Amino acid sequence: RVFGAGAGFVIGSSAIFISALLTGGIGPWLPYQLVCAGWIAMGAGLLPVVSGKLEVLLLIFYGSVATFLYGWAMNLWFWQTLQGLDPAIGYDSAAEASERISAWIRYNLATSFGFDAGRAAFTAALLALGAAPLLSALRRAHREYVVADLPTT
Repeated sequence: RVFGAGAGFVIGSSAIFISALLTGGIGPWLPYQLVCAGWIAMGAGLLPVVSGKLEVLLLIFYGSVATFLYGWAMNLWFWQTLQGLDPAIGYDSAAEASERISAWIRYNLATSFGFDAGRAAFTAALLALGAAPLLSALRRAHREYVVADLPTT
């Protein structure tokens, strides 16, 4: 949010990559995690410019929606290869695109909605408690270390 969309993408992807290295979470899902986390962080940098309590409310709303988007996008990395699913939620390469999208939505609602809802509530609570002081600290660092280093013309 503070450093912009481009830096957000890099920071989001880098955070997931470093976390995977430290925790041993390297696997076929990692590229999807890198891109998804980058998109979510980039999205925060693309939010409209507002300030005060409205900014915190906007971040709470975005964070809650973004947790669902992240979870649903992450489900794409394996959903097509799952075997034995009910046809209503399984991937069918012969189906029309609209039916595949509907099946993917039904799959997400049936399998990960509860997890995503809990994660959204937890994210909203953390943002409600910590967004304002964290934004203040990051803006101060941005002014002191990033803006101060920009060349003057």
